[in-house]
Amino acid sequence: MISKIRQIYRDWATAGERKVDAVFKGRSVLSDEAFYEHYFPDHAVSREILIGVRSAMIQHVPLDMHRLAPEDNFGGELQFVWSYDSLADVNLICEIEKRFEISISEAEGRETLTMGDLIRLVDRKVRGK
Repeated sequence: MISKIRQIYRDWATAGERKVDAVFKGRSVLSDEAFYEHYFPDHAVSREILIGVRSAMIQHVPLDMHRLAPEDNFGGELQFVWSYDSLADVNLICEIEKRFEISISEAEGRETLTMGDLIRLVDRKVRGK
């Protein structure tokens, strides 16, 4: 029974990683600093916020999200992530709220369509405290 469960998990993880590779094809893994400089060269958001949100995403999504970009759409090319872990989005938001001591309403969550949207939302909320 245990070996059957392990095989199911390996199959699930392999399929998930193939999806990740397809979505992130041609992208390099960036350090937090390189991610910040590459995607936010105007420094429109706090470095600490960006790193914290990105870190939460990498930790709470059961697949390798190191090649994630701000324009990646949660309901589009990243939709497959939620099919692998239906609570990943809830856990992600809870972690971000706890980490930054903010509250994200359900309406705000629905309006947050991309990773960049999430980073900017958290940045606005932290600055508004």
